[in-house]
Amino acid sequence: MGRASFPRTLLGVLATLGLVAGLASCQSFSSTTSGPTAEVAAKPPTYKLVSVKEASLGTTLSYSGDVKPKSQAAVTAKMVGRIEQINVDVGSEVKAGDVIAVLEHSTIDAQVNQAETALLVAKARLAQMEAGPRQETVAQAEANLDSMKQKLASGNAGPRTEAVAQAEANLRQAEAKLAQLQAGPTPEQIEVAKTNIRLAKNQLYSIQTQADAYRVAAGRGAPPFTEGMKEAQSGVGYEQVQLAEAQLAALMAKAQPEVIAQAQAGVEAARQQLNLVKNPLTEWDLAQLQDAVQVAEEQVKLARSPYTAQDLEVARAQVKQAQAAIDLANTQVADSVVTAPFDGVVSDRFLTAGSLAAPASPIVNLISSDLEISLSVEEARSGMLKVGQPATVQVGAYPGQNFEGTISSIAPTVDPKTRTLVAKISVKDDQKQLKAGMYARVNIAAGQKQTGLLVPKDSVVKRGERDVVFTVVDGKAKMLEVQVGPTDGTNVQLLKGINAGEMIIQSPGSALQDGDVVAQ
Repeated sequence: MGRASFPRTLLGVLATLGLVAGLASCQSFSSTTSGPTAEVAAKPPTYKLVSVKEASLGTTLSYSGDVKPKSQAAVTAKMVGRIEQINVDVGSEVKAGDVIAVLEHSTIDAQVNQAETALLVAKARLAQMEAGPRQETVAQAEANLDSMKQKLASGNAGPRTEAVAQAEANLRQAEAKLAQLQAGPTPEQIEVAKTNIRLAKNQLYSIQTQADAYRVAAGRGAPPFTEGMKEAQSGVGYEQVQLAEAQLAALMAKAQPEVIAQAQAGVEAARQQLNLVKNPLTEWDLAQLQDAVQVAEEQVKLARSPYTAQDLEVARAQVKQAQAAIDLANTQVADSVVTAPFDGVVSDRFLTAGSLAAPASPIVNLISSDLEISLSVEEARSGMLKVGQPATVQVGAYPGQNFEGTISSIAPTVDPKTRTLVAKISVKDDQKQLKAGMYARVNIAAGQKQTGLLVPKDSVVKRGERDVVFTVVDGKAKMLEVQVGPTDGTNVQLLKGINAGEMIIQSPGSALQDGDVVAQ
């Protein structure tokens, strides 16, 4: 049964109910009156017809999407550390490079100082090596080499004549002393000793006589000569007498065994010294001197060239290593300061001062002030778009207001599943009216106006996968499949399936089917 039968049945029911009510309320009608109730025919639905016209169409592509920031980032620290200072809150506007947070960095500062000290030491070491040998070290090594050479030359030259003569004289003297001790004193020595005693006694007598003469003279007015002066001078003379007597006693006494032993030891020592002077160095001694000369020569070479090319390379590498340590420490200091990567607004703050920051823990979420809308464009219409093409944006928060936009980018690839690509629209919003997350409608004027068959957009409806329109033939709807072209949002161009001048139903809706009775 068609749609037109429904109102006919409903009107019949209403008419019957009305008739029953009238009979119950009106006594003028006869109760014996009877007969069939007249069926009231239902009127078919009325539709407006429009003509298919040939006209020009400016193509407008309409899409919807969400307003999003062009850039957004979860700002995190590059290192683990406790937040010492945080400078922003939700809604804070920042510029690229502005400090968002500062982490504790006292330990890192100490590492920087340590690395700088190590660099100074490494540079000083390298400068010392590049400056070459120290002159005093070279001079000392050369002097030591000369000394070793002189000793070797002396050893090779043999004994010195004057040293041999002196050693022989010392030996003779030691032997003579020993012989004298063993033989005892000679008469001449005894006589000399006795003579010395007599001379000492005569001297003592002369001192005493002279002292008496001074004392007599003192009584005649001469300077006084005291008893102490006499005793002092007499004492000296007496000691001289005792010394002379002791020397004579020593000559007359027999030499003691220990004295003779000492004299014999003196002779042996003198003999060994003579042998040493005659033969100063053995072959082993000469070999040792030659080795010492070679060692001294190597020390001179080392003093003149204390560092090898490899040593210099190692020192330079140590300087570079110390510099790298400073660079690393300075990088860590820089990483303790968290900065904004771009101009934007803080949309969320997750941590506060005193919290532990880490690369995996966002401190704030930052969104850019510039907004954009991402659109999914059909593959068939992608050729109608180009970067820089103008667009109009509308949002529900500001009805009737259009925001200017342009196509900022078009994806170079098509999604093989949806057969669409992404185009992004940059929106001009000087008054900052738009907010991220708003739903927007975007209209894009695409290409030049085209002449073709135009009908209102709502006259074309879907039946399954087909685009169709309805004409009216003999009071009934007739469905025609058409091929739809571009639209300007109000009218749509029909490329195939209908001719100019034909009348079609405007706004047929989803209930109208092929063959339904309709009224015009």
